[in-house]
Amino acid sequence: TTEEQQQQQQQENHPSNKHNNYNDDTSSSSSSDPQCIPVEFRVGDGLKVLQPKEADAVCIAGMGIHTMLQILTDAELSRLNCQKLILQPTNTKPRNLVQLYDELQHRGWMVIEERIEELSSRWYISTRLEKKKKTPGSDAEGRRVVLLPGDILRHLKDDDPMRGVYNDYVELHRSWLEQDLKRAGRLHPNEVRWLENNT
Repeated sequence: TTEEQQQQQQQENHPSNKHNNYNDDTSSSSSSDPQCIPVEFRVGDGLKVLQPKEADAVCIAGMGIHTMLQILTDAELSRLNCQKLILQPTNTKPRNLVQLYDELQHRGWMVIEERIEELSSRWYISTRLEKKKKTPGSDAEGRRVVLLPGDILRHLKDDDPMRGVYNDYVELHRSWLEQDLKRAGRLHPNEVRWLENNT
């Protein structure tokens, strides 16, 4: 049994197992250990499990835009005093992304950064938004400013790898939308706006 105990101890102490064990006693974790990240898990309905002014930034990934928008209500974000959003919806079809961008910008959020990755023939677009200090939906001169998905990505330098990934995304989605137009005879207004912006 001593040999078995030693083998079990070696397995438990192996570096590959450190991420598999969740220890909710963060006070005993060493702050100098780069593998120890204090994380608190809560189960609940969206942002309702958070206390007032507890989160100045909210990150949501792996959900559809409709679920995201149900969670990101003005009341909840104001209660948290949230100033930043980082969003990565599962469905990156242009019409869905346009809806997400439109609603959040009309509610006073400004698109600051976009990133895109292609993994296993799927695109993942991440967007960082910040709460506007000025009048919602306008620039310093009061003019209406609403960015569409890809407005930041398509202005990256040609040698930026994300620019090439975005160009591939545009080419394929433009092809799909052209097929949809031939089949159905019309496109959703959000798809028309996105196409016109990417020609």
